[in-house]
Amino acid sequence: MLDRAKGNKMSEEQNAIVEKAAKRIGTAEKRLHLARGDFAAFEDLLKKAYQAGIIPNGTDAMVMISKMGRLAGQIAAIEEEIYPLHKQATEWAKAAECDVGGEYAVLAPFAPIGTMDGGR
Repeated sequence: MLDRAKGNKMSEEQNAIVEKAAKRIGTAEKRLHLARGDFAAFEDLLKKAYQAGIIPNGTDAMVMISKMGRLAGQIAAIEEEIYPLHKQATEWAKAAECDVGGEYAVLAPFAPIGTMDGGR
């Protein structure tokens, strides 16, 4: 149990909490981002399905395409709400001197290219 009144830092417990929290939020952010991409990809497939004659009615095709776009947008809106929360949690961890650091899991594949020598 944390007990700041006695001046104990309890960094091991804090670090464990922050590490688990960082992993959870990173996983959730990545899943949402991938789901948004899946809906966008499905939207493109619906257009191809209409073009190939699988969806016989243009109105039905556009309704479904629009719904997929709306769902992707709803996921993006959720993502937009999560990142400020992630930032606040990071600030709290930094203030408690137990931040784990690192990049957003979603952005890891797009990290800027660095040099092997650290830029020297």
